[in-house]
Amino acid sequence: ELKATCALLLLITCVTIFTSTEGFACCLDVSRKIPQKLLRKVSRYEMQTKSGVCDIDAVILHTDHKKICAHLRVLKALKKMKRKQHQTQSLKAEK
Repeated sequence: ELKATCALLLLITCVTIFTSTEGFACCLDVSRKIPQKLLRKVSRYEMQTKSGVCDIDAVILHTDHKKICAHLRVLKALKKMKRKQHQTQSLKAEK
């Protein structure tokens, strides 16, 4: 009976670990420099924190075909570039 209990406990633990991390891949390393051309293709981003499931802080940049793990400083450059794009589009719309 002890073996059955241990086996059941192990199974429950494995299922819990698998389902809590399924579909969530952590960045293990980050890029500090991301080319402007690639930053323009970013459709969205999400934050990864080391206080969560993963071991490092990172910004996960999403493009059409891939995810890029970037240093937190890249977020500032991304926001600045997106602001400029928005301003340029607004000026074109006014004309």
